[in-house]
Amino acid sequence: MSAQSEAKVRAAARPAWDIGLVTLDFKGKGEVLVRVSETDFFLIRAKDAAEACARAVRGEGDKAAELVEFQKFLERFNQFLVALREWCGARPDRISACYLTVRDAGLAVYMVTRTEDYDVNLDADIDGLRDKLESSFADCPTELGQLPAGTQDELACFIDFQRAIKVYDAPVPSSAGALAEGKTTC
Repeated sequence: MSAQSEAKVRAAARPAWDIGLVTLDFKGKGEVLVRVSETDFFLIRAKDAAEACARAVRGEGDKAAELVEFQKFLERFNQFLVALREWCGARPDRISACYLTVRDAGLAVYMVTRTEDYDVNLDADIDGLRDKLESSFADCPTELGQLPAGTQDELACFIDFQRAIKVYDAPVPSSAGALAEGKTTC
């Protein structure tokens, strides 16, 4: 017997739930026993079982609908991220980075400013962004806030860097690059 044939025999000898399948057992009287595991089984009408199998073969049904809804969500979420990135990108002199995190109540977005002081003037811009996001992306409830520039340890009080999405990372201003290289512009 070939190795391939032996593998088929071993797979056939295992219960169906060991290989990720369900067992359908026609019991007569128009009912089918659906066995998902040793302890998980139920009876349904044979007609319903046949229709479910046909939908699965055609790729229809709940799984297909869930996939379509998930794809729509991903598309909307991507548009949401692009809107955030563009908003931050229009303010590279004031915002150095933007992070999105997940909270119990929804999403939280933190804009990290370039200064170590709270930028009171940025609040009005953030309020405008909040209004835009609420009207364009009502399906993504979001808290917005700013964090003054700080060390990663300081920012970690608000941002879980292991799980956050870095939406925006501003380019380093040219004068900062010159200073980092030891050049001065004075």
